[in-house]
Amino acid sequence: MPPFLASTDHVEEIRALNRLFLDSLQTRARVGEECLGLGRAAVVLLSAAPPACLEMLAAFPRALFQLCLSSARSLRVMDPDMRSGAHPSRQALQLTILHSAWSMSRHSPYAARLFLGLEEQDLRALRATTLSDLPRLSASGQLVTCAFPDSVRLWQKLLTETRPESRRQLLLIGLQPRLQTPIPLPHALGQQTSA
Repeated sequence: MPPFLASTDHVEEIRALNRLFLDSLQTRARVGEECLGLGRAAVVLLSAAPPACLEMLAAFPRALFQLCLSSARSLRVMDPDMRSGAHPSRQALQLTILHSAWSMSRHSPYAARLFLGLEEQDLRALRATTLSDLPRLSASGQLVTCAFPDSVRLWQKLLTETRPESRRQLLLIGLQPRLQTPIPLPHALGQQTSA
């Protein structure tokens, strides 16, 4: 497959996964469940967000979720009596995202790094994982969480900012490699959105 078509497919796949993740997250927010590391102010905004806002946010060409593979690898045995740490709907979401990441890591490690923010050790672990191990890994209660957990303002801007130039700046910020410190927002994005 030509590289351009492959990248187009990956962008569409990320958009679909983002929308699935946002729908699940919004449902959790509306019933008062924990929102996978999303800050309180962003939870309020997400809870009230109309479908058009979620569609715009899902088009962000990077995963709005992150995989925490280190917690999933601690589950060693697939015991039929093992109780999952994840609710069935959350486990289904996690399995869908995990399968996509597993597939992407095998076909295009570069795309998995760019779109999913995976690090080299995660890529190696996914490539070494068998398809039959994915359901066991998806049973971890903390496998999928929100991306950018330390940047409350970034999530707020993603949910409220509509100006095209600001959306482009958010895109560039979101595509930066995973950092251990909160992502600083440019001065223009730190200001309140005009009505």
